[in-house]
Amino acid sequence: MRLCRVVGVVDGDTVLLDFDGTATRFELLAINAPEYIERDPSPRAHARESWFALKSLVGGEWVYVHRDPAVLEDAAGRATGFLFRSPDMLLVNLEMVRQGHAEHQPKRSVMFADSLSWWQRHAVEAEKGIWGDEPGVLVDPAPEVPVPEPMPELLPVPKVVPTAIAPTPERTVFLTKSGSKYHTKDCRYYSPGCTEVPISEARKEHEPCKVCKPDQPGG
Repeated sequence: MRLCRVVGVVDGDTVLLDFDGTATRFELLAINAPEYIERDPSPRAHARESWFALKSLVGGEWVYVHRDPAVLEDAAGRATGFLFRSPDMLLVNLEMVRQGHAEHQPKRSVMFADSLSWWQRHAVEAEKGIWGDEPGVLVDPAPEVPVPEPMPELLPVPKVVPTAIAPTPERTVFLTKSGSKYHTKDCRYYSPGCTEVPISEARKEHEPCKVCKPDQPGG
């Protein structure tokens, strides 16, 4: 399927798609909606309602184009197919039928025919859209947004390998053979016979020397 943007909505079953920078008329396959002509003094019943519904669904949106190999063009030579709205993958042709804004045309394509027929029966029973007596009240949609830059290709996310951080070595102090305090190597009570231990171990049974003050920064 090809991804492109809807740059215009002609009526309830026709849109303009941006194919490589060119606005191309595209017919929604297997459905038919009342033809809408802007500024027509006597528009067909439900024509503007159907146009409005399709514009609300896909106006300015990105869509995936799915073609039926058996029906690439309509009788007038215009491109035709099914639209899936990005990113929720809503089948637009089916949604127009489900809401009662278009009629299923089973002879035009067999694709999705069962689903289209099933939802049309429910739309007819509920008298939705074109199956009702009077068109509903419309509220004009927001203005179309400017055409954005083409969607960039998704690049693979680089794998980040965490760098191992070496643990900070624990500071050591010195214990005399018979004393109850621990000292730095610069202390006057230090001697080559002192035992070097981690400061956390020394604190368990000894007190810091009041002369060299090993607990203070730089001790």
